Amino acid sequence: KFDLGGSRSLKEIPDLSMATNLEKLDLRDCSSLVELPSSIQYLNKLETLNMPGCINLKTLPTLINLRSLFRLDLYGCKRLKIFPHISTNIQWLILGGTGIKNFPSNLRLEKLYHFSMRKMSKKLWGRVQPLTPLVTTLPHSLTSLYLSDIPSLVELPSSIQNFTKLQR
Repeated sequence: KFDLGGSRSLKEIPDLSMATNLEKLDLRDCSSLVELPSSIQYLNKLETLNMPGCINLKTLPTLINLRSLFRLDLYGCKRLKIFPHISTNIQWLILGGTGIKNFPSNLRLEKLYHFSMRKMSKKLWGRVQPLTPLVTTLPHSLTSLYLSDIPSLVELPSSIQNFTKLQR
């Protein structure tokens, strides 16, 4: 575990490629952090990446090779505009309060069971029916779905009925 949470003046993280046994990286509230080193893609045992409150984070390196990564928390990363390429093994994904404007159409998150998108960019929700394409990419095994502050929402997509395992 590597916990740098609350390091508000931290601007960059050194090369982590040699930290091959790292399982959890906690960078919550590192508000001066702008990007992660590309070496993070070599952390094959990384299971959790916590980055809530990294308000100046603009980009993430490709995380698709991180097969062990199952929890990604980007809550409050309001300058993050582009959805990162992530592993299909993600189970817990928190994107609320980010600046993400759209999602890739080929997004596949087969193992996802918790998904949260509270307080998202108005540009994302500004489309007529933003939920329909997104909901169709989510697995039916989802147990937790948190969506809020969607001013353009008129009705729920009919595909929401396929989430038979939702608990809350």
